[in-house]
Amino acid sequence: MGSQALASTPPLAHPNVPDYIEHFVIDDVTLVLVMEEAPGEPLSRRIGIRSVTSDELVAWLVQGLEVLVYLHGRQPQVLHRDVTIHNLLVDGARLSLIDFGAVKASLVSSTTVTSVGTFGFMAPEQLRGLAVPASDLYGLGVSILCAAAGVGPDKLPVDEETATIDVRAIPGLPPAVRPILARMVGLGLNARYPTAARALAELRAALARPEASATPVKAPAPMPDKLPPPSRRALWIMLALAFIGLGIYGIAKQQSALGGFAIFVSLFFVAAAASNDEGDPEG
Repeated sequence: MGSQALASTPPLAHPNVPDYIEHFVIDDVTLVLVMEEAPGEPLSRRIGIRSVTSDELVAWLVQGLEVLVYLHGRQPQVLHRDVTIHNLLVDGARLSLIDFGAVKASLVSSTTVTSVGTFGFMAPEQLRGLAVPASDLYGLGVSILCAAAGVGPDKLPVDEETATIDVRAIPGLPPAVRPILARMVGLGLNARYPTAARALAELRAALARPEASATPVKAPAPMPDKLPPPSRRALWIMLALAFIGLGIYGIAKQQSALGGFAIFVSLFFVAAAASNDEGDPEG
């Protein structure tokens, strides 16, 4: 199975990935890699606490894309599937990608894959168990936007018409990276870059233009728990639509339990969205 196939392939070797020690497989599905400890602290600990410069943002984005180019270009291809502010370690301008416990290596042609990832960083297609290179791009893009805005993914500004992250509303982003990040966090696969290599090439081209600049970015003070109702309402609507889609998928595949559960969960989010018409549901 996959474990034997991995044993015959070269281990992960990249300056922004901890050194490989060993691996094992759980239930013939989940591949777990044991890695050495990487320097730095989780990016999540920087959120809203210490200032982040545009130089750091650009360096982290470039290094993150370089790691994904390496992983996605391996044979067999490796998808991380859980790129978040918790799995990105930063040490000054240096970034490392850790926690490959949710990694999916395409070692066999027929593998049953379940939904793996962290809400807020997980691309919509991962809700139905589909992971592709663009899924990792989504997680990296959301993580960099969280660092720039100084907030968690649930507090990033949302465009109410498209239910996508409103990158234009995040102040202080270097102009060169703004369109790159906007495409990385598109909801649909067609809206995102198909590969990390493509995203990295466009980023480097944008940074090479004369107008590209690096100005300091101040991490705003932690935002209050309560958000304006429209932003929270847009998040509920987006989650409701995602679970409705998962429910339809389950019904279509004659998986009534999955379909029914997903539809039930979607009703909760619909109710949460409706409650925002009268105020914050948590208040």
